[in-house]
Amino acid sequence: QPIVRDNIIVNAIYDPNYRYKFMVHGLFDADGDGHPEHNNSFIKDRISKWGGIVVENEAILPGDLDFLVLGIQPLEPRPLPISFTDTMEVDYERKLQAFTEYRTLIEQAQDVKIPVLNFNRLHILTGQPTH
Repeated sequence: QPIVRDNIIVNAIYDPNYRYKFMVHGLFDADGDGHPEHNNSFIKDRISKWGGIVVENEAILPGDLDFLVLGIQPLEPRPLPISFTDTMEVDYERKLQAFTEYRTLIEQAQDVKIPVLNFNRLHILTGQPTH
């Protein structure tokens, strides 16, 4: 909808007196094609452009964090078969780590009441149209 006189315009990231801190974790499907992008730098760039501070992902939430921005939730990997290859084991460990880190970050954010944003919510908060 077009912006008209007397509309209230809100950008939850921009505040001239405060710079919100964001942690970005995971992969995002920015173009809606069903496949996540190879990295999340475009999310970090958008946050920085709107005046936010991007905190590097340490897998532990810092105490002064304002928002956690999470990508697509990884699926819990199936257990390895009885006979497996080294490649299968490496792939399983990678998927298990991604699944565990994602869940841990959500639990930490819920425990300390930090808002968790997905890609669409971040779009809305920055005044961008959703796809």
